[in-house]
Amino acid sequence: MTELIWIIGIVLLLLLIYNAAIHPRVMKARRLKRIEKKLVENDEYKDLLIATCKAIEKELRRADDAVDEIKRHYNLMGTKTNLSLEQKSIVITFVQDDEQLTYSNGNWSYVDQDEKHFDVPFNHYDADFYHQASDVFRLLPLWCQAANTHYFLPEDEAKMKREQIEAKLFREIRIFIDTLASKYEPNPLLNVHSYQERNSG
Repeated sequence: MTELIWIIGIVLLLLLIYNAAIHPRVMKARRLKRIEKKLVENDEYKDLLIATCKAIEKELRRADDAVDEIKRHYNLMGTKTNLSLEQKSIVITFVQDDEQLTYSNGNWSYVDQDEKHFDVPFNHYDADFYHQASDVFRLLPLWCQAANTHYFLPEDEAKMKREQIEAKLFREIRIFIDTLASKYEPNPLLNVHSYQERNSG
């Protein structure tokens, strides 16, 4: 009888430990996996990344010298998109249906409708385009720095430095858009062509 009580006690203790420590982590991991799957497989997010890159390129092409920061609010593909660019930081947030996807200085995060926060590593096997987008976004603070080199460089040299950075950035944006567009059928409003359309043209 005593042994049975001990066994029951140990089982109950293990259940308490599981419910308190292990189960929440397992559930969060499963939830994160579902979030990644949605962000990767839903073509609307691909459209949104392309639209964001095109909006940023347009913004930078018309920017003046001495740009210390750029803060813009867009409505891209029906999604509220906020850009906050400074010389050492870049934050882009996408808000739709009370859910928020954020890129901040190389890291992605997601807040669901219950306001639960998830750091998203994008380990999904088809998530490479999020890592590529991150590589492009990392160049933006460097552009912001280059826009201010005329303070300490001769005008012609400062102009050359900015043009070099812009050329690299715009080339990377174009490569990213072309690569991503080859993976699916982009929204016609984006005015980019998929791999299939380019081959059939």
